[in-house]
Amino acid sequence: MSGLSQLGNTGVRIISSFALVLIVVLFSVIGKNPCLFFLAIIGALIVDEIEIHFFKLPRWNWKYFLTQAVFVVPFLFFNFLEQPQLWFDVFVNIGIVADLALLFFLFSTMSFSVLKGELVRRYSFLSALLVLCLLAPFSVLFHLPEWRKLIVFIMILVFSVDTAAWFFGRKFGKNKLWPAVSPNKTVEGAVGGLVVSTLLSTLCWWLFFGEISLSFSLFFALLAILSQFGDLAQSKLKRLYEIKDSSRIIPGHGGVYDRLDALLFVIPFYVFGVLAFMGK
Repeated sequence: MSGLSQLGNTGVRIISSFALVLIVVLFSVIGKNPCLFFLAIIGALIVDEIEIHFFKLPRWNWKYFLTQAVFVVPFLFFNFLEQPQLWFDVFVNIGIVADLALLFFLFSTMSFSVLKGELVRRYSFLSALLVLCLLAPFSVLFHLPEWRKLIVFIMILVFSVDTAAWFFGRKFGKNKLWPAVSPNKTVEGAVGGLVVSTLLSTLCWWLFFGEISLSFSLFFALLAILSQFGDLAQSKLKRLYEIKDSSRIIPGHGGVYDRLDALLFVIPFYVFGVLAFMGK
């Protein structure tokens, strides 16, 4: 047996998590532009996972390159060549609309079998627009004065939801949250993730920015709930396409989209709150 297999899934997940944190810290120390290039690579990997594993389309043909270009070209253009505030606002608003569409998908009882049809496969390159709309708002944070604190904060908020939900689910979980969508998630885990993330986020915001209020804590609680919705929406998508993971690029975690689904879902709402309500 390999060393990774001997560690078990939990051990592999922990090691992979530390490696991901180290990568993020390294790029944040290097500076804004390397982080934006890294974000572009992440987006390209997510686009690759959707094309290859969801739509079962071949890699390295003209449609694949077109799909990547639909994401990469505007992402690089608006972050390195032109940085108009208007376009950043557009991306944030479109990202929220895309999230609302995913929420409709999550809570709807429709079959959505059309998403697996030939028409969708033919125009699958448009899926890159969805990735762009969810990832571009993240890049907005890098153009704000306190971008390091803002990014570290939202990562703490989202990943603490996931970690606390996993812990409380394993220790106290008895009631299934939504078996048809994600059979391993429990009500106890969801509540534990919400409470821990809200308290930790409130503390971190006070430490980072020296201000806090009840409205801030309620906003952080809303983001924690949305984080879990994002994870559930991705689980339902994977069930629709009959796959377990978006890929196996990250040991113990699956794919890049698996690891970042909740973060991508929360980012448009978070950036909207930062820009509109918090005066950043």
